[in-house]
Order: sequence, then C-alpha cells, then structure tokens
Amino acid sequence: MSPQEIKEILHKVDVGPDVLDKETLSNALSTLLQLVERFNAENEKLKIENQKLRDENNLLRGEQGKPKIRGNKTGGKGNNVSSENEIKKREKKKKRKSKAKKKKIKIDRTEVCKVDRSKLPEDAKFKGYDCVTVQEILIKTDNVEYKKEVYYSASEKKTYVGQLPSAISGEFGPGIRSSVCTLKHVANMSEPKIRELLENYGTFISQSTISRILTGDQTGFNQEKNDIFRAALVPYRFIALKKTRSFFDRSGDRLITRIFEVFYTGSFFQFLGCGHSPP
Repeated sequence: MSPQEIKEILHKVDVGPDVLDKETLSNALSTLLQLVERFNAENEKLKIENQKLRDENNLLRGEQGKPKIRGNKTGGKGNNVSSENEIKKREKKKKRKSKAKKKKIKIDRTEVCKVDRSKLPEDAKFKGYDCVTVQEILIKTDNVEYKKEVYYSASEKKTYVGQLPSAISGEFGPGIRSSVCTLKHVANMSEPKIRELLENYGTFISQSTISRILTGDQTGFNQEKNDIFRAALVPYRFIALKKTRSFFDRSGDRLITRIFEVFYTGSFFQFLGCGHSPP
C-alpha cells in the first residue's frame, strides 16, 4: 500500500471529537480495522522477504540460514494419543522389534537351568522351558606355536621345511589384522589406543606394525582397490585426468590425481621430493 492510498483512506475517515453519530463512528472504526489488517498482512510479508534476504546474505558469507523446524506430524492437541487403541499399537510395534532382534542373534551354546527337585511338590509336572537369550562376548588370545617339520636330504644337499597355513602372514594372524582395521575404520581409534587395547588383552604388538597393517597390503585392500581401478578402465576408450596439489599440504609436496569416468571416480595421492615439480 502506497502512502498516497493511506492518506486517501484516512482523509475519508472524517471523525471529530464532537461527532456522536453511531453510524459514522461504526463506519470509521470498520475502515480503521481494515487498514490495520492490511498493515499486518503487509508486515508479515515483509518479515518473510527480510528473512529470505538474510538467509541469502548468510549463505554468501559462508554461514547457515534459519533452520526449518517441522511441525508435529501427530496433529497436536486434537488427537487423543492416550486411547487404548493407540497404546495397543505401540505395544505391538515394540514386540515386533524385539522378535526381529532375537531372530538375528546367533545362539552359540545352550544351558539348562534346572529346578531344585527337593523344592518341588509331588504333583509338579514338567511343562517345557522358558527361554531367555543373553548376549555375551569373549575376547581372548589364541596364540599358536607352529612347529614346522624340517627334513634334510644329504643326497640333494637340500632342506625341506613345512609351510605355514596360507592365512598366516608374519607374526600376527588374520584375526588381529582384521581387528586392527575394524578398530581404526569403524571405531575411529588412533594407533596408540589400538596398541593399548590389544596389550590389555595379552597381545604384544608395536605401533609401527599397526601402521604397516593399516597402510601396507597385508589386508589385501590395496590389491582390491587396484583390481577395481583396472576393471573400471576397461570399458572406456577415453578418461578425464586431473592433477592438483593437496589443499591441506602447505609444503606442496603432495599431489592428488583424480580420474573421472561415467560410473567411477578415483583419487590417488603421490608424494613429491623436495625441489621437484609435478609432472
């Protein structure tokens, strides 16, 4: 509403202190109330536009805008959530979740909790079992000493030694190697904390060994990544290659190579020696 329109509306409301006509006063009051309603609607509209401009300004400065708060989906006070039907539905949902959870649990062993026969009356009859599932985890060492047979052939002047199982690589078995990867990438534990945890359970391992397990190819993850990369290059005749320096490396000795395709994107890090420029 323009200022000229407001002046015209107020000019029509010609009400003085000596006017006692009810009809005139009623018309003037109705006109003023309509004017107030229009002012209120325009004020709300301006508030919304002002908030949008503020959000856009905050986004341009790298900040966040006003969060969107969603209303209650249950409908507020109008719904009677304390009814018996609603309570029954909640109980059914809880029971279903509990059953679905029990189906996923693997039973490792079963124990029978017997009743003291001396406390039973003479007419007591066996009616079956009341099953209760209790989850437990055991963390213990499984250190194995492998005795490799050694044979020597004097005629061939050659020694024959028994081979370790294929899963054994170095001084630590696949269980420890997989646990180190799980603690690092799933539990987000640092290498010193992984070493501290393993030593608390009787496994003595150095921090450098943990680092080699995570960064080396003892787990086979690096070979798997290379196989995926080679398989991704086969279907395409052309690929997009981009090399940039690492944003977090101020020295500039780390180079990031990104390879883009239709269904695959790979990133590789390359460390450059001092004084060398990237290719």
